[in-house]
Parts: sequence; structure tokens; C-alpha cells
Amino acid sequence: MNLADITKFIHMNTKFFQGRKRLFEEVFGQKPKTMYFDGDLERIRAHYEFRKTQELDEFLIDDTTWHDLTMDEVFKQINPRLTTSGEQYPYNIQKRLRQKVKTKPA
Repeated sequence: MNLADITKFIHMNTKFFQGRKRLFEEVFGQKPKTMYFDGDLERIRAHYEFRKTQELDEFLIDDTTWHDLTMDEVFKQINPRLTTSGEQYPYNIQKRLRQKVKTKPA
């Protein structure tokens, strides 16, 4: 690799990170522009419902409290919508009151 290749590589990476920084600055603090369609939350809720019927979690937030706090709207704001499992797992975590913490043995 010669000096010209190294310079070109550095220039390309600098342009890339400047673009990412500009995008972050434009988007940060803005309300996400995600659209939900009928049935989306039911699909997302499927993993939670499965775990609930199998009694795999304890201390779940009941549906009345969940709806009183409009937690579906909170979930929509924080959900990045990248993959199905990437939506279902955070939804399940949000519905649990207590998280299991792994501790190292003494």
C-alpha cells in the first residue's frame, strides 16, 4: 500500500463519518418517523404472549396498567424496527417488572 492509497482510504473514511455525524445531528431529539399498521403490535406482542402462557416470566405488568400508561405508544417511540425478533424481545422486556440479573459466584 503506498501513500496515495493510504490518503485515499483516510479521506473516504473521513467523509463517511462526517456523513454519519451529520445524520445523527439531524435526527437526534426528533420524533421517530415510524409507521405502524393494523396488526403490527399483535405480531410484536406474540413473543410476550407465548412466554406469558408458558409462565416463563413472573412479575408481569398487567394489561390494564400497561394501557393506562399508554406503554404501546412508549414502545413505538423507542422501537428501532430493525427485525421481528428485535421488536418482540424488547417488548417482552418492557412488560416485565423485574429483570433477572446474573451474578458471578464468589
